Amino acid sequence: MLRARSMQEAQLFVELRGCGCGTGLAVVDHELHQRGGEMVARFADTCQSCGAQQVYEIALSAKQVLPPAFGGPDPSSLVDPGEFLWTSDQAAAQVPVDVSHLDQVQRKAAAAALQYAMAALDEVVKFVAVGTDLVPAEAFVSELGKAMYRANPGRFTVTELEEQAASYLVGLADLQQPISAEN
Repeated sequence: MLRARSMQEAQLFVELRGCGCGTGLAVVDHELHQRGGEMVARFADTCQSCGAQQVYEIALSAKQVLPPAFGGPDPSSLVDPGEFLWTSDQAAAQVPVDVSHLDQVQRKAAAAALQYAMAALDEVVKFVAVGTDLVPAEAFVSELGKAMYRANPGRFTVTELEEQAASYLVGLADLQQPISAEN
């Protein structure tokens, strides 16, 4: 059985897998139940494109982390570093460069997107090999992850990941500035 460090990680895994026909699954229904003394999340959906039913059962760690975190100090066994970086990029892309025109509700949503992006970025760092500055090529096991690595392996260095995280922190600070009376 697949094992996730958190419900958030399990959901991301399912969302990234989508359907075998190439269609991504939007919102996947899930339920939680106890099995053999552990909590198991069962995700099920029917592909809107081909009609195939997708079902995943994923055991959840007894030590849950609060969102936006995906897991504890160890790297994921479900989602690879390229998938986490892609997820981070997608979340950050939801935030406009100029946030001065955003109202309070939009600022809150943008801040949540950046926090999610940062949490995904934190996961990439967990794959960095001890004593090195980079994520090893063998950590990329999914097609998406391998494609992200091939496209730009330099994005998977500690230096680059720290610079990206710093830019997200600047964005969060901008979102926490008071809204001017002109907005």
